[in-house]
Amino acid sequence: MSDEEIITISQAKQEDYKKEIKKLNDILTNMECIKDILFNSVVDEVHKALFSNLLREIYSKRDKLERTIIDLAKSVNKKLQKKYKIN
Repeated sequence: MSDEEIITISQAKQEDYKKEIKKLNDILTNMECIKDILFNSVVDEVHKALFSNLLREIYSKRDKLERTIIDLAKSVNKKLQKKYKIN
């Protein structure tokens, strides 16, 4: 095999390696994009869950406070009725 044939084969292999490296880089880039999308999706879901739990807790506290105010109003009303003997 002559030197020119060896150089030609070597250049062909080098081109093949460059193509493979480009393919691998493209795959890596795609995987990084997918990772970012998945991460953002997970973060969004966590935020939704936290916000949902927070809203549920707020509504629960509001309902409890509402019941407490109603109970207090009934109690005050009963005491006023007793004090002023209103039926």
